[in-house]
Amino acid sequence: MNLPTEILSYIFEFLNFGDRQEAALVCKRWHDASLHPGLHKNVSILYETPVYSETPLKNLPRRRTPHLALSQVDCSNNSKKFLLDVCMYFSEGLQSLSLKGSGVTESMFMGMLVYCANVTHLDLSACNSLCMSGKLFETNDGINLGQASLNNVQHLYLNLNRYLSDALLSRIVSCVPNIRGLSLAACNILFNYNDSHSKNLSVTVLSFKNLLNLLTVNTSLLVMLDLSRTNITNSALGALASVPGLRLQTFVLQNCRQVGNSGVIDFVKVQDNLHHLDLGGCHLIGDPCVTALCSSTVQLYSLKLKKCRLISTVSLENLSSLPKLKHFEISECYQGDPKWLIKGFEMGTLGNLTSLHMPSCTIVTDAFVCCLAEHYPQLEELDLSSCILLTDTGFLAISKHLHQLTLLRLAWCQELTDLGLLGVTLQSFDNDGNGNKPSDALTSGFTHSHSNIGFFKGPSFDSKTKYLTETEILSKANEANANLLSLKKLNVLDLTACKSITDLSFHRCFQFKDLQFLSIKMCNFLTDKGLHSVTFNNPALQMLDISHCHQITDIGLAYVAKKLSRLITLHMSNLDLVTNATLELISIYNLRLNKIDVSLCRKITVSAVQRLQTKLVALKVVNM
Repeated sequence: MNLPTEILSYIFEFLNFGDRQEAALVCKRWHDASLHPGLHKNVSILYETPVYSETPLKNLPRRRTPHLALSQVDCSNNSKKFLLDVCMYFSEGLQSLSLKGSGVTESMFMGMLVYCANVTHLDLSACNSLCMSGKLFETNDGINLGQASLNNVQHLYLNLNRYLSDALLSRIVSCVPNIRGLSLAACNILFNYNDSHSKNLSVTVLSFKNLLNLLTVNTSLLVMLDLSRTNITNSALGALASVPGLRLQTFVLQNCRQVGNSGVIDFVKVQDNLHHLDLGGCHLIGDPCVTALCSSTVQLYSLKLKKCRLISTVSLENLSSLPKLKHFEISECYQGDPKWLIKGFEMGTLGNLTSLHMPSCTIVTDAFVCCLAEHYPQLEELDLSSCILLTDTGFLAISKHLHQLTLLRLAWCQELTDLGLLGVTLQSFDNDGNGNKPSDALTSGFTHSHSNIGFFKGPSFDSKTKYLTETEILSKANEANANLLSLKKLNVLDLTACKSITDLSFHRCFQFKDLQFLSIKMCNFLTDKGLHSVTFNNPALQMLDISHCHQITDIGLAYVAKKLSRLITLHMSNLDLVTNATLELISIYNLRLNKIDVSLCRKITVSAVQRLQTKLVALKVVNM
């Protein structure tokens, strides 16, 4: 039955990207159907080489991919022709163009502008060759061309441009009349510079005073600003917040080391319409700031507080005041009593929360995870990496309630065992009636008492699996209402260094048709038998990390090579039993492999790696 191409394209909309790639290889008609513009809305094409060849460009007009990234472009005539041809081919539907880190020059950039009439996102980050002379858009003809070509640009990224000056920034912004987002991350902005003697804009420095003037002119449209990794101060934040008519919705201040509580508090009191706020790495931020955020910016959709170590659970209780919050991220939070964290989530007031990232937070306990899973079944992303107090009890709550999860990271949660993944509940003599560990194991903070550190304690024999044989575990697993298999929508699963997981779990629970990213690094009990189950039951895998799994041999890697045809990235470092035979199989079966890590594999030789590189055209990164 020969279906029309339009019908085939409609059917392909119900497939994920990996499945569409496989379907496109069936025949020419299916390949043509896979090129429908509607299927490439979220697909970006990246060119990493300046080498020019007309052959791969002939069919580009059929791929109406709206996102294009070009890197490693130098100033040669060959690269110039390549750049212009690619932009010409994509010009009709091109919406996003990234030249990040490329060596594009002024003449090359001006030449390609005629093909950028439909671009809405332009990334010129780290384009130092473009800004070095400071003459970009210096002439009237250049400005007219820029205004005509960049009229639709709404988001402009100028990060890491060391030669950016007041005069140059003003000319660039003047060519983008509809700008809504401006990113100046890691630019050398002088916040205390004040040249009152000159009436002209500086051609050597980028000053905060001139930035305020530009913001004042564009306040009616500008809603996004990124000043990450700059030396912005609390007083500068106050001046920024007071710009007349400025109503920011997205504000990013990652790793701004001089920003403290007072500056952020004053800022959010004025800019109370924020939807996205990122204060990650601002190490002076503490509880007063979080409390002010929760009371002032009630419209927040996304809040990121990564590596703000002064924040404690006392202020996190106020998160319940943000009913529209969808994404919350905090890491390395060590202070406070976990009960305050539970209180902030137990009311279920964060009804829109779909993404929660809390890596390296020792305040996360089983009680909190149980509360979270029960009240927020809509969660799609959960990152609890290095939350060392998480045990099987917490994981059972996750598998029972969070069936919408597409991303789950539990790296370094070393208390997880087969029992939790299989859904088996077991109360041993050292647990209380709820299956939790004694309260002294859940206390936060630190102590100088050697008796509490464990120097004078006898050896502990609290392994839960010792009370059950494998047959008993399987019997109880068959009766389980929920286990890892309940999370059917997983695309990303990270169980790095969960050292108590054995082949029993890999055989019974690792069966996901859409799983693309799997890290089981340092799972020491994984053998060839378990790896066979993983590869056989997860055919969509594109990234696999089995580094430091010392029982893996060539037999296990043979399963990987033959079963995982979609594999793009493979990490297999420090596998002492793996030889050159594995690389031979990979060169035959894994033709899409883009990156491989074989470092510390003592039986793999340099000559074998070189042969692999010659056979796999797609292979670009080799770590050895």
